[in-house]
Amino acid sequence: MARATSKKERGVVIGLIRDVFFGITVRNTIRRLNFEAQIIKTVDELPSAIAVYEPDLVIIDLNLLTEDDAEWQPIKNALAGGARVLAFGPHMDVEKMRAAKDAGVTRTISNSQFHRNMAELIERYALPADAGT
Repeated sequence: MARATSKKERGVVIGLIRDVFFGITVRNTIRRLNFEAQIIKTVDELPSAIAVYEPDLVIIDLNLLTEDDAEWQPIKNALAGGARVLAFGPHMDVEKMRAAKDAGVTRTISNSQFHRNMAELIERYALPADAGT
């Protein structure tokens, strides 16, 4: 399936972020880096968003998930399809960080690290697969 026609020249980044105000911050950062930003609010939206946009990166707020393996299946499917996934959450939530790593997430980081280095992290993990990261 071809990517959506509104794709920016650098590709698409999907953000799974429920908080409206933080979602705006993430969206604006993604756009400033000249990627198309698609912000979704539930993990149930992820499979269709991935099918439509074929993202270069998926950013996930771990606060939206539990450690339940069933909730991680759409993320595992995205990873199996070649998407890179960057997950952020509270550094004290060891169980969710462990669940993300067990699911095969490309990188897990603390909220503070994501807030502090958002643009650099997006640049690093949204690189095309053939760029030799």
